[in-house]
Amino acid sequence: MSCLTLPLPRFATKNELFFNFIGLICAVGAGSAQARLSSFHSLRHEADTCFPQPLMSLIFGALTQDFVNFEIVRASAGAGNPDGIAALPGAAAHFRKVSSQDASYLVYIGILHCLINLR
Repeated sequence: MSCLTLPLPRFATKNELFFNFIGLICAVGAGSAQARLSSFHSLRHEADTCFPQPLMSLIFGALTQDFVNFEIVRASAGAGNPDGIAALPGAAAHFRKVSSQDASYLVYIGILHCLINLR
């Protein structure tokens, strides 16, 4: 009996494979943000606790896109591109601002979610 092997991507660079791996991790994070409660909870309780999932997915997607955009500029600067080198400080400042804002939104949604469940 032969062992199942997956074919290696032929036309992907190491950077592309790395970004695919990061995308996979982000997809797992987005999926875990949408985890449902066990089936033994009442439907009303499940409906009340699952309200922030679409909003959390949108914000998590924006956070993931911020990581990708910054990595593109950083890779361009690392390759010696003068435009990338010039854009790096601005991209880093923008990344810090936007990613902290998106992360704070996720925290606020989590707090609101807990407060609603306390009622």
